[in-house]
Amino acid sequence: MFRLQIQPNSEISPSQQLLAQIQFAIASRYYTPGQRLPSTRQLAQQLNIHRNTVSRVYQLLETQGLVEFKKGSGIYVKTPEKPLNYVNQSISATIDNLLNEGFNLTQIQEIFKQEINYRLAVRQKIIVTTPQEDLDTGDLMSQELTLALNRKIDLISLEKLKKYLRNNQVITVITNRFFAQKVSEVINNSTTNLFIIDIYDYQQELQLIKELPAGIYLGLVSLSKKILTQAEKIIKSSRGEEIIIITAQSKEREKLTRLVKSSQIIISDRFSRQDLESVLGIIREELRSFPRIILIENYISQHSLQLLQKLFPPQLNT
Repeated sequence: MFRLQIQPNSEISPSQQLLAQIQFAIASRYYTPGQRLPSTRQLAQQLNIHRNTVSRVYQLLETQGLVEFKKGSGIYVKTPEKPLNYVNQSISATIDNLLNEGFNLTQIQEIFKQEINYRLAVRQKIIVTTPQEDLDTGDLMSQELTLALNRKIDLISLEKLKKYLRNNQVITVITNRFFAQKVSEVINNSTTNLFIIDIYDYQQELQLIKELPAGIYLGLVSLSKKILTQAEKIIKSSRGEEIIIITAQSKEREKLTRLVKSSQIIISDRFSRQDLESVLGIIREELRSFPRIILIENYISQHSLQLLQKLFPPQLNT
């Protein structure tokens, strides 16, 4: 189970450590929408940090749209509002026919819901969006969804999303909880569908890191700079300076080469595998020992992937 903790001697400030951990806990559904979070006093006492530090972190989370303050009640994980998903149609004649055949209104409602869901899903366009500065995270999401859904997934920066939507009527926009509020603001008052994914919870990897001996060199490789930054903060919140963390994006050839030469264990997303194996093949003879490689298969949670696969059947001509 994920537990908030602060390393007082870490080079990363307590507020940055706490912010990264709560962001991750919400995005991976350790904290679920509508869940009440500890009060600033409770969390400050639990983590042995100043109450003002917790308050600043909660305020930042509120501006990011991840939590909301309810007067007299507390701080809660925010449940993002979603636009309308279905288009009303004039179908009274068909309903009359079905009623005459013995169906009741509840059954008719379910029949139409399933049929509309299927037809919209088959024909509609799906895109992934993130802010431009985090577009590499979007790239990871779009590649994973392309494989999982067996259909083309476009990647559009949040800054270009409004213009894009003007030219595409039937569309589903996918993002993660880090960017949900910003995306909701852009697509507000439109018929665009918004699907907010949860991320993988990394339980096995976090447990492995917890058990690593002090002094080990741990390499982290990903397409996404944001993921690497968040991962480093979370690991240092748990282990402080006990283990040495080296990070590299998969396209950063020189940094990736130095990481491979130095690391005893490398944790990588699967879409960085080809670049990682290429570097390993080139410098294999220079290595005193071969690093242990751990590939993370998914960035998106299995729950979100399974739900999307039900909503969007494969396109045979993809």
